[in-house]
Amino acid sequence: MKFASLRSSAQILILLLCAFPLAASSLSARPADAEKHHVDLDALATTLDAGLRTAGVKSVAVADFVDANGSGNGFTWYLSGKVSDALRKRISESNGPRFVSRGMLTDSKLTTEEVSSPAALARIGAIWGVAAIVTGTIDVYPDRYVVKAIVKRVSDGSSIVAADQNVPRRHFLDLLLPEGTDPESAHLKTIGADGVTAPVCVYCPVPGYSDDARAAKIQTAKVTLTITVSTKGEPIKVVLDKNPGFGLGEKAIEDVSEWKFRPAMQNGKPVTVAVPVEVNFNLA
Repeated sequence: MKFASLRSSAQILILLLCAFPLAASSLSARPADAEKHHVDLDALATTLDAGLRTAGVKSVAVADFVDANGSGNGFTWYLSGKVSDALRKRISESNGPRFVSRGMLTDSKLTTEEVSSPAALARIGAIWGVAAIVTGTIDVYPDRYVVKAIVKRVSDGSSIVAADQNVPRRHFLDLLLPEGTDPESAHLKTIGADGVTAPVCVYCPVPGYSDDARAAKIQTAKVTLTITVSTKGEPIKVVLDKNPGFGLGEKAIEDVSEWKFRPAMQNGKPVTVAVPVEVNFNLA
């Protein structure tokens, strides 16, 4: 099967206590719209690349960023991936240092203690096979996110270059925040308990394959998420539970953020529930 038909080969399974079928129309693929979810970090990547080349760094990888409290979550993980994508693209265009993609790393997480410890950075750099590591923080403001990056040399923990860039707030990114986009996410009912029915998906386009998955010719893959569906039938929080890599987790997040449901019901009234979702990609 050609990769052009990969999108239509994806299947979505809503895992519930009592499973319900999705209408065939809800599984229809829609035209690609990469720009809708594009996160512009080109200026940040350009500054980091220039600093790497000036310092003569031979290889680099991007670790997971953390929030203002020093914690990682789905939101910081997603934007860390976008920093990685932007830097990889910039380096390839400028013939910069060897770039080790996040998909090649066994674990891209670093603790704040590891970031500040030259010995820990040296150990992790040896495992990752890189001379420098990009890490940083992401702050959230009412109208924007601020991505702050710093590149550290693994041999001695010294800073090579630092940069930051503002990113306008986006609804699909806010869904990844620990609190989601609505206080309703803290008041969940359980599907199947006390007469709570499951939400029904009425607009659920199949997530498309990522460029990395196409390039790697991935035959099968599975992404699992948990979507909190509001009383209005809209996603108000998304948690990535299992990610096969190659950008497929990111693609699933971007597309499910626009799904529409008939809300879960209890005694004739809409209620908020969390719904496990499995997106299977199969080339066969």
